[in-house]
Amino acid sequence: MFTVQCDFDATITVHDLGVRLQKSFTTDRAEWDRTNDEYEAGLISVEECQRRQFAKVRISADEARDFAVREVEVRPGFSQAVDYCLGEGIRFVIVSNGMDIYIDAVLQKLGLSALERYSGHGRVTGDGMSIEYADPEGNPIEENFKVACLRHLQAAEQPVVCIGDSISDIAPALGADHVIARGGLLERFRRYELPHFAFETFYEVKDHLRGLLASRAGRPLQNPGPRHSERSVAE
Repeated sequence: MFTVQCDFDATITVHDLGVRLQKSFTTDRAEWDRTNDEYEAGLISVEECQRRQFAKVRISADEARDFAVREVEVRPGFSQAVDYCLGEGIRFVIVSNGMDIYIDAVLQKLGLSALERYSGHGRVTGDGMSIEYADPEGNPIEENFKVACLRHLQAAEQPVVCIGDSISDIAPALGADHVIARGGLLERFRRYELPHFAFETFYEVKDHLRGLLASRAGRPLQNPGPRHSERSVAE
């Protein structure tokens, strides 16, 4: 058996819901753009990027939930892939640098509120929205949140399949046993010729996971391996 660690924004969803929320309700778009440029240049972590950008968002928690439910477009086949995993005893875990307020609203809409989920914890303040990270044991995390979650899942001594789309998924993908990728993560893995499976819908993911499960009796999952450092793959 194995565990699935799956990103949320632009992986489970078609578009990055967190970015859409930030851009729609930020009080300083120029600052949002500067922060995003710093992140994409590798000058700050994704966690710091999220802290700065959500700090400029003026919206109530209820408004954030309503926005998420109204604007979300879920990638085709997601619910079916989750149902398949749960039916086969595969542990399916959402791990996201996004905010629990809007992620949980979407999961509730899908009838998947009980799904295991680790993400940033959001709170509405008088100065905007704050987001904090903690590992699955509750220890505060400043950066490398997804890697901390990966290590927690690996402690169960099962192979981990990482599903993601962006540069924030590179570090956990390099440490996982198998990678299912799209977007920026796919582009990096193709560039460095690292093993992966490319996808656009979760119907493809479901079929691929079925194949992996069938192959588990005969051979281990294929690990991307440390052929390149996280820094070199990210650049």
